[in-house]
Amino acid sequence: MLDYYFFSASAIFDQFTAEQVGISQRAIYAMHLSRGGRYENALCAIRVVHAYRKKQQNPHRVAGASNNP
Repeated sequence: MLDYYFFSASAIFDQFTAEQVGISQRAIYAMHLSRGGRYENALCAIRVVHAYRKKQQNPHRVAGASNNP
């Protein structure tokens, strides 16, 4: 079995169909899973955990670009 990591439930369905996962996106959201929550069936296991990400200092600035138009 492979592990996949997603930052949102909707991202799961960009990669897999509801049939492949064994549950619909709507049903996952209806469960209101919070941190530490989990859902398992014969096809998948979904766990909600906190993921830390590095903050961007200035996401709109392109390296080497001038501020002058």
